Amino acid sequence: ALPTRTRLVEQVQESLDSNWRSEHQPTVIHLNVDRFKNINDTFGHHGANVVLVEIASRLARVAARHGGQAARLGGDEFAIVRVVGDPDEAAAIGAAILDAVRAPVAHDGHSLRTSASIGVAGS
Repeated sequence: ALPTRTRLVEQVQESLDSNWRSEHQPTVIHLNVDRFKNINDTFGHHGANVVLVEIASRLARVAARHGGQAARLGGDEFAIVRVVGDPDEAAAIGAAILDAVRAPVAHDGHSLRTSASIGVAGS
């Protein structure tokens, strides 16, 4: 299971405290699964949960690969916190996140395609 919104806020604060004199600053990448209501309406709560669990797992792997931490904010919203050195690095992580979310999710004989809206905020 991913950390929650509360832990995410703590991680951002810890990153700010430990990097305030550094060129490397905490970056938060926020994403929301597109058309998630349609998945829920079509496949029910169980199918929607299968999708959320798979996306959470993928995000955790992407975050770990890039030295960050993923968190679930609630519903179909997630975030990744990572200390980055420049905007290009944040963009590369964002691209990896989108690739992970776009990979089909198998459920009950169906191949569900997902996408996400993403935003990046840095200090």
